[in-house]
Amino acid sequence: MKMHGLRKSRGYKGGALLDILTRPPAIENKETLMEISDSPIFINDCARTEFWLNYELSISIEYAKSHAVFRKLTFCDKCVLLEDTHTALFVFTSAYESYCNESKELHYSNGDKIVVGGDTGSPNDLIEMMARCSLDSVTFALSKALILLNPDTCGISAEGNKFLEQERVRYTRLLASHTFERFGDRGIA
Repeated sequence: MKMHGLRKSRGYKGGALLDILTRPPAIENKETLMEISDSPIFINDCARTEFWLNYELSISIEYAKSHAVFRKLTFCDKCVLLEDTHTALFVFTSAYESYCNESKELHYSNGDKIVVGGDTGSPNDLIEMMARCSLDSVTFALSKALILLNPDTCGISAEGNKFLEQERVRYTRLLASHTFERFGDRGIA
């Protein structure tokens, strides 16, 4: 759950996406965590939203970099994979935090409510599914890894696909084993 601490740290400095992708993972490099007294002052709500969306993208990149298989991918494969998965990673993480806090709304790291367009479905559906499954932190972490490690991402090289497929199979087996340990023969219904 180190990533949760990074997401809520207010001290993570983010930066340009190219820099974030190419520098060592922030979770392993304490120097990237600097104290920031408060978030920037915004001219309007649009600028505020854009800032926090970019912040969440940088957190998704840091999460991806925590996986050894991600670090094996070519730079191009990393970009393609992140483009395909970063929104799902962000929404899944925000929904899990809402579920843990017994909230029905999604929030950015700073606590601002996320306004979801009418055509995208309700975040409540995802939060309710988590509640029905009694989602625990291990299931969350393994599921989040499966969201990231998508070998079917359009544009991934054959070599990247192979790496991701092997890792996805490993995480799927871990999730199945964990689910069986939690629920035995009765499953999660």
